[in-house]
Amino acid sequence: MYFKGLKRMNKVKSDLTNKNFGAGHKGGFRTIEVTDESDQLYDYSQDQGPPPNLEGADLETVNAHLRSRGLPPIESARLKAQARQPQARQPEPVRQAEDVPMEEFNEIDNQIRYARKVKSSGKERLSEGAKNRIETLCDMFRKTKEVEIEGQVFVLRTLKGKEIKQALMASAAFDGTVELAFESRRQFLARSLTHVAGNEIGMFLGDNSIEAKLEFIEELDEPIIARLNAEYAALDKLSKDKYKFQSAADADEVSADLKK
Repeated sequence: MYFKGLKRMNKVKSDLTNKNFGAGHKGGFRTIEVTDESDQLYDYSQDQGPPPNLEGADLETVNAHLRSRGLPPIESARLKAQARQPQARQPEPVRQAEDVPMEEFNEIDNQIRYARKVKSSGKERLSEGAKNRIETLCDMFRKTKEVEIEGQVFVLRTLKGKEIKQALMASAAFDGTVELAFESRRQFLARSLTHVAGNEIGMFLGDNSIEAKLEFIEELDEPIIARLNAEYAALDKLSKDKYKFQSAADADEVSADLKK
């Protein structure tokens, strides 16, 4: 690119533009030529071969290559500052949805739904540990009794409040019929009987469901059912007598303690 001055006209001629300007001096202008060297830092038009491999090179070698290309060198202080910066932690691979079995996915979904329902109602279910502790404490007050019939030992135990409720509700369907008494004792014995012939009733029957126990009681001979029912009634009365007030003075003493 060069600038050329004429007597009456100032003319600028370059690769980018050609433009004439009005003369600002009567005596004309000198001719001035300016060489454009902006593209001489690195000539991309010439084949200079593959770029050098600078992997593992020291800072001095890298800077020498940068200077040959007309680029500013790297300062050692800036390089050390970059080295001191903590490396970005690589994110852990995300477990894809297809890796989760459908059964596990459904179980997790049900747990989330139940947790939301419990939270909205304000009532939380007891943990398994708490339930086990409560059951252990309640079992400490339950009474058991062995009944031997024809060389076979049956074990009966007193019922919890919820078990008595279940038995009464199941028997209520026969209220007002002759079957009420038979169904009532069947429901109570099915929940009271724990062992038969030295084995737990669930293992003895191969099924620990209440339906299997009810069917077993139904298949026993009537005298055996009557005997077991009488033994259960005696055990229930013994347990109630143990925890009831023995006298009016005992009742008054408990009442006074409650008022304190």
